Amino acid sequence: MSSLYSVNATCLRYIVPFQYKESFEEAYQKVENQKAENLKKDKQTGEKKPTGEFRNDWTRRSASTAGAESDLYEYIKNEFRFDNKTDDLAEQKAGCEWLFWRSDESETKDGKKIKELLYYPEGISKKDTALPEGWNLTFKNVGLMLFRNGLGFVWYEIALPKEGMNSNHLKQFQNNIRELNRSERTLLWEKSNLMPEQGIVLSEAKGHKKYISPFSIAKWLQDLLGFLNVSYFAERKSSYDSMLKKSMENTEGLSYEKIYTDNQYSVDDMTVPDKAILFTYASFGMSDSNDSMRDKFTLAYHLTNGYKDTYHYSDDVTAKMKRPFDDAIWYATQEGVSYLAWPCDDNTEVFNSLIPVKIRTDYFTLYLKTLYQSFSLLIYAEKIQAEISAVNGKYLTEPLDKRITELFGEINLFLTKSMATSVSHIHHQSEFYVYLKEQLRVHDDVKSVTSGLNALDVLQREQRQREENKRMADAWQAEQRRDYEAQKEREAREAREKKSDGKIQAIMGLFAMLGISSALIDCFDFIAKFSSGGEWNDFSSGIQCVEIIFMVIIGIISMIAIVFAVKAIIDAFRDKDN
Repeated sequence: MSSLYSVNATCLRYIVPFQYKESFEEAYQKVENQKAENLKKDKQTGEKKPTGEFRNDWTRRSASTAGAESDLYEYIKNEFRFDNKTDDLAEQKAGCEWLFWRSDESETKDGKKIKELLYYPEGISKKDTALPEGWNLTFKNVGLMLFRNGLGFVWYEIALPKEGMNSNHLKQFQNNIRELNRSERTLLWEKSNLMPEQGIVLSEAKGHKKYISPFSIAKWLQDLLGFLNVSYFAERKSSYDSMLKKSMENTEGLSYEKIYTDNQYSVDDMTVPDKAILFTYASFGMSDSNDSMRDKFTLAYHLTNGYKDTYHYSDDVTAKMKRPFDDAIWYATQEGVSYLAWPCDDNTEVFNSLIPVKIRTDYFTLYLKTLYQSFSLLIYAEKIQAEISAVNGKYLTEPLDKRITELFGEINLFLTKSMATSVSHIHHQSEFYVYLKEQLRVHDDVKSVTSGLNALDVLQREQRQREENKRMADAWQAEQRRDYEAQKEREAREAREKKSDGKIQAIMGLFAMLGISSALIDCFDFIAKFSSGGEWNDFSSGIQCVEIIFMVIIGIISMIAIVFAVKAIIDAFRDKDN
């Protein structure tokens, strides 16, 4: 049997991740615009009445808000916070956070608890005639975070009774509370001064009644986020109707006044969150028995996951637990993280008072950052699966898919902005962050998401290169065709000009023939003058021989000129194309 430890200090927070379907800007404005009217309790009747004044349901968590000292680097601490209370979120920030207005860490808190509950570890049985022993619980803080990639977290902190708790109580509580949508037995009942739809009258004094009614964390969270269009990573149909019915059936044997109404909520078709991720800090008193490290490892295993004692583990699990100090254990899985301490006399105050402050300001911030990385990678993996075709070879034969390029750029921006390695001035805080990333396999998820896209990106780059080469080849061929067409045009133009010149020469040849004819006529007239009876008949025979030779030369030249002129005319008017 495991050792039993007293519980001296706790910080129990629960995270429910979801996706919202609006754009970031739309969701952001919806949170900012959530308002409700303030109520004031009437001293005589005890009823709360509206005052006519309105307040924001969610208050900004800003970097300028005064808070406990933090050892995280400023850019890590304020990575998901507003710079101030009024300005819009800076575009350099990947997300933002609000606190429910009544949260202990909110500036608008009014001293009243967000929710006051009674917790019955075994529920209420039909055999009970009186209410079983229960614990008083309060919701101390509720936070809402939205990120630009469509991821969101709602988280809440539950405060346990300060005394009377032991490690077995805590283990059972974490196992019960991580299931948000239970219907088989009601463990949580809300305390109220207002009459509920279903419930029992717990007490009555001076005319004022106090009530308790069945409480469902799943429905409460869905009501808180009802103004957003969300889907949860772990969700199922609401069992609220059946939970109410069974809860009231189990109160039949109680000697209390019952409250029933005919209202039917009809929310069974509504989807609600099913499980919460655990964030557990606990400081334990030393056991009187001879406890062992095995006992501590066992407790760490069950508290981290919210498991019962019936869940056993192998020795490999303890190798994944980290001991930053001799008296502390860290353990993290996909279902939760725990920081458990067994202080000695000289450091009891540190683990019971100082460390819980650091847990809320630093360690929880680092856990949210790691969850942001893990669930963002899950979102990208889902997008790759849903948006990229599985048809083999499509991206080599069809035009480039812009979505691949967009996803590749979006993921690379996320990795650039969010994958810090060192986060704190304190070494063991950075070690806690590194340990969380190892246990949640963030680096493995990065490789899984990016390796395929890297390969597709390479294929697309090669495809781009092939298309560029083809474009350049087509451009070169087009240029060659243009040069060839221009050359042909030049040759055709030169041919036309040559033909035109030939025609001109032919015309000139005709004129030349006319001139030659005229010259021949003149020659014949000239010869006639030397013939008998001519004017120059009296010239000597020598002169006449010269004249005859001259005329022969003229005749030969004329015949040659006529031959070339005729040839030029024939060439000019011959249609070679036809």
